[in-house]
Amino acid sequence: MCDNFTIPQKHQRVGVAGTDMILYVNGFPTSGPMAWAAPCALLKDNRPFAAAVNFAPREIEVASRSVRVAAHELGHALGFHSVHFVALHMISEVPNVRGLPKVSVISTPKTKAMARQYHNCPTLEGVELEDEGGPDTVRSHWKKRNMRDELMTANVGVGCTRH
Repeated sequence: MCDNFTIPQKHQRVGVAGTDMILYVNGFPTSGPMAWAAPCALLKDNRPFAAAVNFAPREIEVASRSVRVAAHELGHALGFHSVHFVALHMISEVPNVRGLPKVSVISTPKTKAMARQYHNCPTLEGVELEDEGGPDTVRSHWKKRNMRDELMTANVGVGCTRH
């Protein structure tokens, strides 16, 4: 994904003064999703400091759906993706959930505490990750069954198509 952008070597080595993150945005036609995003350069602690976002021009419109898709993709640009979850040891496997041998959850202390509060369930082990869909969906989104229309589920909202 980042190959579609020319990120100056200087940005990759020393960054840009006064910034926490550099976001490269493009409007390039795609035959797939209406938008995508990915971190392109990481710090030593695996935190993204440069990311790319692409929006398919045919899909851009002034509507809440487009704003929601943009916000969702920024979440991915900031590192909401299975590669980063794994690198940062954020995923746990919880056995015997709904008859499944195991499910993947984000189980950091803050995520676990917020999930327990939100779902009013003091024994919840974390927030379940999606296990259906393609490789860009699985473990890179919240499980729609549990999190419904939360921003980082794989759908942009009720009645909306997949991003």
